Amino acid sequence: MKISIILTIIYASHRLISRASGEFVPTNEWQIVEEGEQIPPGLHVRLNFNTGVREAKLLSPEDETDDTDDGLVVVIPNSDVAEDDEKSDLEEYFEELKLSANTPPELSQAIQHIKSQLMLQHDLLQNLADLAHDIEYGTILVNSALPELVNIILNRDQHDVEFRNTAARALGASLRNNPDSLKVALGSKAHVVPRLLKGLQVESDLNVQSRLLYVISACLDDDRGLEQYIQSNGGDIIRKLFQSRGEAAASQPGYLTFQRKCCDLIQDQLINRDDSRNKFQEQREDELKKWASILQQSLIDHSDDHSIEVKYKLFQTLVNIKEIPALSISIEDKFLSWLAEENNSQIAQHKRGKVASGTIRLQSNDDTTAQEGLSPTGEDSDSEYLSIEEKYHHELKRARHLVFGNPKAHRNHLGDDL
Repeated sequence: MKISIILTIIYASHRLISRASGEFVPTNEWQIVEEGEQIPPGLHVRLNFNTGVREAKLLSPEDETDDTDDGLVVVIPNSDVAEDDEKSDLEEYFEELKLSANTPPELSQAIQHIKSQLMLQHDLLQNLADLAHDIEYGTILVNSALPELVNIILNRDQHDVEFRNTAARALGASLRNNPDSLKVALGSKAHVVPRLLKGLQVESDLNVQSRLLYVISACLDDDRGLEQYIQSNGGDIIRKLFQSRGEAAASQPGYLTFQRKCCDLIQDQLINRDDSRNKFQEQREDELKKWASILQQSLIDHSDDHSIEVKYKLFQTLVNIKEIPALSISIEDKFLSWLAEENNSQIAQHKRGKVASGTIRLQSNDDTTAQEGLSPTGEDSDSEYLSIEEKYHHELKRARHLVFGNPKAHRNHLGDDL
């Protein structure tokens, strides 16, 4: 009995802490999803359109074998529209929207509202963004309402920042890792990539710009999206925005996210891209060289304005570009000077013990390896326990000689900060 009470208290405390941080904690029972809570993927979700309340729980074996609702429990509002003489009109409307009788009502209703532009509500769009992670539902959304969704994202006069941001999240979720959705989107006359790039240029909100970068990056998973991106000079557009942020934008909300999304696009679509057919190999290498130059310049010119998270992300992306085999990029003397000064500065801070911890560090009584931070090969030891500051410090020390300088000199500097 006592054990049961203790476990109950521990579980309740965990739920309170998680919910306080905006995380929805699923169980085997239906629970209300509070406003602002993020729903993890793979849950059983239902929505009551009468009350607007969302509920979710963990999937059960019964859910996975139930073909009546495609893994979604639907609470249908009271309605008088289900009379026989009106069914034909409803079926014709669904056919026009390219929806089927198996489409979940919450998805159908959201698409109808988007296409009609009537009674558009943020909660409805939020639900749509959650559903769009499912490959089938994401494809239905793109196939049914792609032009209207893009118009919502780009219409700054009619829709506020939060609304456009959520619409972009829904579109990004529909396209990411979804070849069927990409086939529909990039094969349509909506000109998605060129329009999003134009919207990116005129958008003033950093958070919406970051969402647009995510959607554009998702489109580049398909060769047609990459071709549109190249034809529209997408790389030059994004690099111009990246440079224009500079010192003034460093203090703006969303700056870190924007910088991170730029680096994610470089990593996902240029560094990690598998162009086995070499269809875009020349353009890829040209893009990487341009980004290498921009990243060096940003670290040199705005190092004091960047947060430690931004500097670590920019530097790590540059290192990853430099380490691509058979790719020759130019490293500026000014950057090497900056790297030496930055490394020395970090070593001095480390010696004084003034590197502020950005994470909770779990440390045993005998944690000499973690204190030293690097193995004899120069790699992080127990890197999951290191703060951002420590990871940045170790990567600076490793890359200074192994990536940008003399590899033999690296061992001479392993003990600099001990």
